[in-house]
Amino acid sequence: MEKLIAGCPVLEDFALILPDDERHKAMPSLRVRSQTLKSFLFAFEFNTTGKAFAVEIDAPALKCMTFSDSQSDKIVLKNLNSLSMVDINSDFHLKYGKTLGPRKRNVIRDFLIGISSVRHMIISKLTLEVLFRYSKLGRKFPKFDNLTRLEATLSRSMLELFPSFLESFPNLKNLI
Repeated sequence: MEKLIAGCPVLEDFALILPDDERHKAMPSLRVRSQTLKSFLFAFEFNTTGKAFAVEIDAPALKCMTFSDSQSDKIVLKNLNSLSMVDINSDFHLKYGKTLGPRKRNVIRDFLIGISSVRHMIISKLTLEVLFRYSKLGRKFPKFDNLTRLEATLSRSMLELFPSFLESFPNLKNLI
């Protein structure tokens, strides 16, 4: 996949949806490195192989990212300072009932830092559930100083922790 992207030196929009089948068993990771990529959609919902999967995104021109993933054990985000909109639907491969160990906490922290320059965030209930578990362990959310618009799906049980989550967005103007 990395060679495919490298072979498109002016690529601006890229969508990758990994189905649950034999085709991705030989692909233990995904590296998206592009100087020109502006929009990226990644969807990886099922992984029945049982193998670890890693995602690395290094795209300094990226403005819009949709990240729907429940299978990646490692997520590395680099050079996303141009990111203006992110749509997140991920449980960070943390299955319900499993403990949030140090390695997984670092993955979540690094992911949040990687998207912290975003101006518009759409975040799923699934992702918020994991982030609230993360915060209950005393972990602080990074500041999202540029974020002015937040669209969040949450349940009634999340209302107690939601105000502390909102403290990470000092310039929030629109909340949906």
